[in-house]
Amino acid sequence: MMTAGLRQNGVSMANPQLSVIVPAHNAEGTLAATLAALRTQEVSASFEVIVVDSASSDRTLQIARDLASADPRIRVLHNPAGEPASSRNLGVAAARGTLIAFTDADCVPDRNWLETGLDALERADLIQGRVLPAGRPGRYDRTLSVGHESGLYETANLLMHPHVFTLAGGFSPLPGFAENRPFGEDTWFAWRARRAGARTSFSAETVVHHAIFPRGPRGYISEQRRRGHFPALVRAVPELRRHFLYRHWFLSRRTAAFDLALLGGALAWLSRRPHPLGAALPYLLMAPRPAEVLADAVGAVALARASLATRTPVL
Repeated sequence: MMTAGLRQNGVSMANPQLSVIVPAHNAEGTLAATLAALRTQEVSASFEVIVVDSASSDRTLQIARDLASADPRIRVLHNPAGEPASSRNLGVAAARGTLIAFTDADCVPDRNWLETGLDALERADLIQGRVLPAGRPGRYDRTLSVGHESGLYETANLLMHPHVFTLAGGFSPLPGFAENRPFGEDTWFAWRARRAGARTSFSAETVVHHAIFPRGPRGYISEQRRRGHFPALVRAVPELRRHFLYRHWFLSRRTAAFDLALLGGALAWLSRRPHPLGAALPYLLMAPRPAEVLADAVGAVALARASLATRTPVL
């Protein structure tokens, strides 16, 4: 069991065994819960928490400083350049631990998150942990779920030995993306480390809960434009065709079903026969609502445009 203060289990906090890095951008509504969960970890090792404020315009920085004043294990850094790649690099540069853990400022780790992460790091260099929504999301709400090692390596729950950071050369924006337009920098980081020899694994016992952000149909539809980022990600990390894409070419089973429905409709129109419409059955069995059909159409157009622009087809 962890004890508060400058020493834990007789280990000086000047040399913690774990450094937890939490980039935070405009997270005034969630950061306190994240830090409360970290402060109450039941772990046999000493640890520190490094919050890196990433050019927030709300009270994120002040909340972090207030909580740090009450707990010497928490340190606060400020990154005016923004986030997330440079913020994580700044946190790692300041880390004093012999192991590194990442989570986000909208996540709440389980009480034994660090302890199970320590156990998992005995069998691999880099561990992807499980991410569950913090409750039951609505149909259009935004959250994150990670149930297996898909190849994306989301930093909402990622633990590693420090040499992994060296192997990857740190975090950097995905080629073609500026730092202020972040996408896929965690995936890009992990695959550079894997190519250099880092061993990876998944830990279902190492759990964080991701906040649920309410969103209506309009916001859900607009969000699907981000599907257009995936061809650039696959161009940089072609290994994702085997590890993440559905049947090597499709972003997901859903996009495959939607594309098949479009193809069936086009063939029915061209042939003037109804039989090709049967191709729409897999998509119809997903019982999509009108807003979801529109969202899938927006996503399909975004994927098509980006696939042509990058010469990397993802459907």
